[in-house]
Amino acid sequence: MTMSPEVPEEDEEKGLIVAFIVNPIAGMGGRVGLKGTDNVLQEAIRRGAKPIAWKRAEEFLLSFSSLDGIQFIAPEGDMGGRILERVGIRKYVKLRGYPNYPNTTAEDTKRAVLEALEYNPEVIVFVGGDGTARDIISVCKEKPILGVPAGVKMYSSVFALSPIHAALVLEKFKGHRVTSEGVILDIDEDAFRRDELKLRVFGYALTPSSEFIQGSKEISHGEFDKEAIAEYFVDEIFNEEDLYVLGPGSTVYEIKRKILGKGTLLGVDVYSKERFMFDVGEKEILEALDNLRYKKAYIVVTIIGGQGILFGRGNQQISSEVIRRIGVENIIVVADSLKVKRVKKAYVDLDDRDLLKEFPEYLRIITGYGRFSVLPVVR
Repeated sequence: MTMSPEVPEEDEEKGLIVAFIVNPIAGMGGRVGLKGTDNVLQEAIRRGAKPIAWKRAEEFLLSFSSLDGIQFIAPEGDMGGRILERVGIRKYVKLRGYPNYPNTTAEDTKRAVLEALEYNPEVIVFVGGDGTARDIISVCKEKPILGVPAGVKMYSSVFALSPIHAALVLEKFKGHRVTSEGVILDIDEDAFRRDELKLRVFGYALTPSSEFIQGSKEISHGEFDKEAIAEYFVDEIFNEEDLYVLGPGSTVYEIKRKILGKGTLLGVDVYSKERFMFDVGEKEILEALDNLRYKKAYIVVTIIGGQGILFGRGNQQISSEVIRRIGVENIIVVADSLKVKRVKKAYVDLDDRDLLKEFPEYLRIITGYGRFSVLPVVR
């Protein structure tokens, strides 16, 4: 099929040709505690979930020092075109006939990629999560892809650390077309909601080479460290009069077992003297902070193995508003020493830029019984 692109009539250099695709429903299950959006969109909406991908896409586009020399190809409407127009990009190749939120599907993403390929883009930039990455490489493996993180987990190593970092990656790629290989990981979201982590390699893709591309998720096996961390937490930190928002991950899970008797491995739980709450969303956390009696509130989280990400991947229930209410100074970070040694930095990807400024330059991490490490924080 041959199409005529709606491009500027001026004889200007095309520069970098970018296919730009937004998955409007990506990440909607995060804050409401669904750990993803695959197959549960209507339930996410019922729980009050709102689209987040557009805001992430807009932040990405507004973070460029200059968009000169970049020609975009995008589906019309909610899958890309509307965001381009909102930031002032009127002249782009418009792919027509695409649905708007909430009626977009994986098949629409695949079709957009195939149609965009007719204009020979040099890179495919998508706003979404691991599922969107899988959809794209299922129909196109020859073009580099760059993920603007907007999903829930994002375990694959084709995502920038944040929308702002994605702009930096693309600006560098514009000047130096250098790529590396990224891993696309496949996770069973239904199993994930049952607290089972079933992870496999779905495939590989080229991605712009940059220090701002996250690593892929690694499974840590520092079991002795985790038990020692939990023992130290109970002995030296835990106060039954306080409230604890306990994030996902196997390290925090050991703490949950110590103080709650059980817990969700991949969800967020809340401890208070009055009530234990399991697998909660942002709304339930805020209600607990408002309605339960406690002396002080804390957030307990770990970093993601292989990535070093502290907030913004798999724990969106602990939102910017939750962190503001509890305070950055009341965040407790735990991780086994091997995980800390491998990641070297801690990354925070939140949608509140002012809140990011409150994070310290260095983060203290509990790595064992009375043992600590320090990581620089990238915001």
